[in-house]
Amino acid sequence: MEQIIYNPAKEFQSYQSEHQLNCEKEFERLLKIAKVDENLNITTVKTIEKQEKKLNSTKKVIGKYKALRVFLIIMCIVFVLVPVVAFYFLKDLDKFILYISITSSICAILFITFLLLIFLRINKLIKDFSKMAEKIQSEINELTQKAWEQMRPLNNLFYSRLSKNLIESTLGSVKFDNYLHNNKFNFLKSIGLKDFERDKSIVDLSSGELAKNPFVVVKTRIHEMRKKEYTGSLLITWTESYTDSDGNSKTRTRSETLFASVVKPMPFYYKKSSIFYYSEHCPNLSFDRNPSKSRKDLSDKEFQKELNQLDKKAEKAIKNNQKLNLMNNKEFELYFDCFERSNEIEFRMMFSALAQKQLIDLIKAPYFDSSNNFRLKKVSNLSILFNNYIDNLSLERDVEQYKHFSFEKIRNNFMALNMGSFNNFFLAFSPLLAIPIYQEKWETKISAGNPQEQSLSNWEYEAIANKYYKKALGHGNSVTPSILKTSFVKKEGNNEYVNVIAEGYSITPRVDYVLVSGGDGGIHSVPVPWDEYNKVIKESNIVISTLNDDKTSVNSNKIIDSLNEFTSKLSIDTEGMVKTNNILATILGEEGLTENQRILLEKMNNNK
Repeated sequence: MEQIIYNPAKEFQSYQSEHQLNCEKEFERLLKIAKVDENLNITTVKTIEKQEKKLNSTKKVIGKYKALRVFLIIMCIVFVLVPVVAFYFLKDLDKFILYISITSSICAILFITFLLLIFLRINKLIKDFSKMAEKIQSEINELTQKAWEQMRPLNNLFYSRLSKNLIESTLGSVKFDNYLHNNKFNFLKSIGLKDFERDKSIVDLSSGELAKNPFVVVKTRIHEMRKKEYTGSLLITWTESYTDSDGNSKTRTRSETLFASVVKPMPFYYKKSSIFYYSEHCPNLSFDRNPSKSRKDLSDKEFQKELNQLDKKAEKAIKNNQKLNLMNNKEFELYFDCFERSNEIEFRMMFSALAQKQLIDLIKAPYFDSSNNFRLKKVSNLSILFNNYIDNLSLERDVEQYKHFSFEKIRNNFMALNMGSFNNFFLAFSPLLAIPIYQEKWETKISAGNPQEQSLSNWEYEAIANKYYKKALGHGNSVTPSILKTSFVKKEGNNEYVNVIAEGYSITPRVDYVLVSGGDGGIHSVPVPWDEYNKVIKESNIVISTLNDDKTSVNSNKIIDSLNEFTSKLSIDTEGMVKTNNILATILGEEGLTENQRILLEKMNNNK
C-alpha cells in the first residue's frame, strides 16, 4: 500500500519501529523455509565458545612456560658469565682461588639444574600443552564445520536485494528496480540528467520510484588532476680561510644542506554520492541550496542576530533594486539558506507552509546529523540531493555479510544490516520527503524500450563492471584506481555485449635538477625526484545476461543454485564469471565466448 510520509522528522522513529518488525517477520519467514534447528546450533556454538575459552587458557599456559624457558636460558647464560666476570674483578684478592671455586661451583650447579629443568620438564610441558591445544583446535574446527552445515539452509536463502524488499514493505510508496533500464535512463537524460564525462565512473547504483516519481541513487568515482609538491636536498661542503684572534691565517670546512622543490601534476580520486529525482511540478524553478554552515546548534541569541542581519540584507537589496524576495517565514529562509531562485511563484508553490515547517523540523531533529548540511539542487524537473547518509547507504549487499555459522550472529547481522540500510535510506531521502509536492504521484508512464535493443543503461554497465571486474579490467601497469567507461555493442538474445575502456596511470620515476645558490657563493643543481604519471588505457569486452524483473528472491536464487549445481556436476570452469541474484556476467576473451561461457549463458537463459 502506497502512503505519503507527512513529516519525516516526526515519523522517522515510527517507521523505524515498523521496519524492525518487518525485518523480524522476514527473518522468521526465512527461518521457517530453511527448517534449521536453531536450538541445536545454539548448543553447538556454546560448545565452540567453551572450547575456545579452553584453547585460550591452554595457550596462556604455553605462553607462561615459554616465558619461563626463556628466563631460564638467560639465567644459564648468566651462570656462564659470572665466573668469567668474577675472575676479572677478584684476581687481585688474597683468597682469589677460594672465591673463584665457590662462585664457579654454585654457578655450575645452578646451570646444570636449570638446564635439566628446561629439557626434562619445561619442554615436555610445552609439548604436552601444545598437543592439547592442537586437539582442542581440531575439535573447534570440526564443531565449526558442523555449525556451518547446520546453518547452510538458512545462509543459502539470503539474496542481495533483501534490504530493498524490506524497505519496500515498510515504505509502500517506494519501489526499486532490479536495474536502471535504458528507457528510464534516456527519459531522465531528456529532462536534464547529464551522462558523466570520462573522468567519472559509476561504482554503485540503485534506481526506483517514490510515488511513481523515478529516482536514481548514484555513487561515483571522480578523477581529477591536481598539483603535488616534491622536495629534494643536496649537502654541499667547502673550505674557507679565516684569521683567528691571534692574527693567524687558518682554514675550516663548512657544510650546508640545500633544498629545492618542484610542482608536478598527479591524479587524485575521490567518491561522491547523490540522488537524482524527477518531479513534474514547478518546471520553471531552479535553485541550489548549498549552505556554508549549519545553524542547528546556534543559541537563540545567535539565531536572532542572524535573523536581524537577514532583514537588513533584504532592506538593502530593496534600496539598491536588487532581487531578494524573502518569504514571510524568516526562520525558514535562514535555515534553508537559498536566496538565489529562478521563479519566486513556483518556489512558494514548492515550499508551502507545511513544507517549510517539515524542513525546519528535519534540520532541527536530534537524530539528523548537524554536520550533515544537505545540498539540494533543482534544475527544471530534475532535483539532485547530496548528503552524508547517501555515502553510507548500501542497498545491494554482498550476501556473505549475512552468513555465519552461529544462528545468533546471523540474526544479529540480519537485523543490523537491514536496519542500517533503512535508516540511511530514510534519512538520505528525508529532505525530499519533507516537501509534500515531491510525493505527489506522477501518472505518466515511461515507454517500454525495444527488447531487441540495449536494455540496461550505460550507468548500470559501469556499476556492474566496477563492482565485479575493476581489477581485471584495469591496465596491468596502472598503479591508480581505474575510471571505467562503458558502451553498448550489441545484443544477442538476452546477452548484452558491452565495451569497457579503463583509464589509469603508470609511474615513471624522474629527477629534476633545480639551481640553488649555496653559502659557498656557487650555484648548485639540487636533485628533486618526482613521479611522472602516464595515462594507460585498456579496452575489454564483457557479456551481461540478466534475469527477468522478478523482485522476489525465489526464482533468482533457484536459477543461481541450478547454475552452481550444473557447473559442479560437469566440472565446468566458470572462467571469471560472476553469478548473483540478478545477473550472470563474464569478461569476453579475444576469441569471443569460450565453450564454458556459452554453456552457462545458455543454461541461465533456459532457466528463466
